Amino acid sequence: MRQSLAVSGHATGRHDRIMTATEAETAPKGALVISLDYELYWGMRDVVSEEAFQVPANGVRVAIPGMLDLFEAYGIHATWATVGFLAFDGKAALEAALPAQQPGYTIPSLTNYRNFERVTDTGPDCTLYFGGDLVDRIAETPHQEIGSHTFSHYYTTEAGQTAEDFAADLDAADALWRAKGIAMRSIVFPRNQVNPDYLPLCAERGITVYRGNQNSAFHDTDHPRFKSPPFRAVRLLDGMLNVTGRHLAEVEQVTSGEAHLTNVPASRYLRPCGAKIGMMDRARIARIRSDMKAAAKTGKLYHLWWHPHNFGAHPETNLKLLKLILNDYVSLRDSHGFASLTMAEAADR
Repeated sequence: MRQSLAVSGHATGRHDRIMTATEAETAPKGALVISLDYELYWGMRDVVSEEAFQVPANGVRVAIPGMLDLFEAYGIHATWATVGFLAFDGKAALEAALPAQQPGYTIPSLTNYRNFERVTDTGPDCTLYFGGDLVDRIAETPHQEIGSHTFSHYYTTEAGQTAEDFAADLDAADALWRAKGIAMRSIVFPRNQVNPDYLPLCAERGITVYRGNQNSAFHDTDHPRFKSPPFRAVRLLDGMLNVTGRHLAEVEQVTSGEAHLTNVPASRYLRPCGAKIGMMDRARIARIRSDMKAAAKTGKLYHLWWHPHNFGAHPETNLKLLKLILNDYVSLRDSHGFASLTMAEAADR
């Protein structure tokens, strides 16, 4: 493990003044929350071909260990919302655990139960579907929370699926993680489709924390124009300039039926960079830096999220980009008491 001095203000070339004990006690205690949607090809089967996803899938084998090394060195607490399908040792073990009741989406291409003959756990294609060894690596790394991204990458607001279908998915995921000695507390809904009617089903199975969306129509996945070019353009611009607000997260207690859950809403999606860190990437870093500083000063949360496969095409460059952000976190930690929290920790606090 890297020594803690490796990420101190002096080691990173920063010279921010360290807070006195009195200042630390009275200052707002903001925090950085990081959540990652670990899904591999299960989250992309209806979007791109296996061939198109092969490079990002292979790159995950470099990106996740690299992220974990950085998180451990910088003292970062993170939530890894993981699709249950990918956590199995192989295809046979997964098939044996499939629930009898499966989602009946009106659009058949949405279900990951289709074309199972194409799923493989041997040869170069196995990186598309399985990453159980990386799940073990995450679980072994200090301050990392394994959260749920559902069992099958389940879409809770799509036509055709039912509450019964979702309950079966939750039960299959619960059995998987309990067998691994992991009790789920946090959930990130695939494609950020939060169905409030399904929150009690989560609570019944011990899940009490979820990641909500930014309070903006442009970031609302259920908005009819979410995928339209104008909305996409606004989101792209918003990643570099303060167009829709900072979206500093405030934990919200949500009541659905008799269930009480905690919403730790997202603040910003970390877009990946290419082979080099370009001007647009630096503009995004500046936006994140400014937002984190505002969170530290006001005692609020800044919830950053992305997919591990986003780093897959150019893992080395994206890990450098992440390190720049974490250097800023360290500066704010030393100057403002800015903390690092998992989703569950943010809810507890």
